Parts: sequence; C-alpha cells; structure tokens
Amino acid sequence: MLGEGLAGDEHVAGVVLDQKDLYRYRRLAAHRAPPDTGWPHSIAPAPPRPAGGADDRYRLGVAFTIDTVGGHGIVRAEGELDVGNAPQLREAVGAALDQHQRLVVDLSAVTFLDSVTLGVLIGAYNRARETGGALAVVCTDERVRRVFRITGLDKVFAMYETVEAAAAAL
Repeated sequence: MLGEGLAGDEHVAGVVLDQKDLYRYRRLAAHRAPPDTGWPHSIAPAPPRPAGGADDRYRLGVAFTIDTVGGHGIVRAEGELDVGNAPQLREAVGAALDQHQRLVVDLSAVTFLDSVTLGVLIGAYNRARETGGALAVVCTDERVRRVFRITGLDKVFAMYETVEAAAAAL
C-alpha cells in the first residue's frame, strides 16, 4: 500500500516516512540542503542575509591593508579568508607586488582560511619568485598554521611569528 502510512507517519515529497526516517530527513535537510533544492523551506530555512546585499555576507569582518616596513611590502589581513573574499586578497597582494619585490603577508589576525586563499598565496609566491623577489607569511594562530602544515605549505612559505622578523629575514 504505497502512499499510505500508519498513524504518526508523514508524507514528504510523495513518500511515506516513519518517525525514524522523518527524524533523519529533517536532520539532513537542516544541515545539508540549501534552500533552493526544492526541499520544504520549513525544514531547511534560508540563512539570514545581511542588509547590505546578498554578496556582502562574504565580506563581513574582513579587512586588507597594504603597508611598507623596512622597504618591504606588507599586506595585512583580518578575519576569515575564503572564496568570497579571495579576489580582494588577490588584488591587495597584486598591488603590493607591483610596488615591492619582497612581500610579507601578515595573517596574524586571520581566524580561518580555505584552499582558495592558499591558492592566492601560492600565486603570489610564484609571482614574487619569477621577478627575483620573495614572500614570507606571518601566522600566529595555531589553527591557521595547522592548515599550512597539513597541506605541506609550511615547507614552501617562510613562516614567521612577527612582521618584523619576516621583514628582517627577507
């Protein structure tokens, strides 16, 4: 008797789910399904959006500054670095490399970074090396350092605890 269920069962997308399956369905829907997949929105609500616009949610709490210390370019980043703000990081690093052959990327105020951010840093490293320059990374957060260790990039990048130490080593 397809389509019929016992008392307490619910129909979801034309399928009868018992209480155990319904519980699993709701857990999956709440944690994995984006709201635009056709799943019921009452089960997987859309995340709240900031007032500034749909794409601004990726830029909240992130800042990039370009500075000079000891004749070396310094790019300071703050917040969480991910796919949403990688273009801004690429721009900041590119602008600094346009002016300086030797660059320090200060990640001491960064709390998270993803693989796209690592790709931006690798691109900057390669660009600096092509022009006879160098790139050093300042990183104090152990969680961020762990990402470098897991990927093996701690062997590629010169990693330092302070901007002054990195600038002196370049």
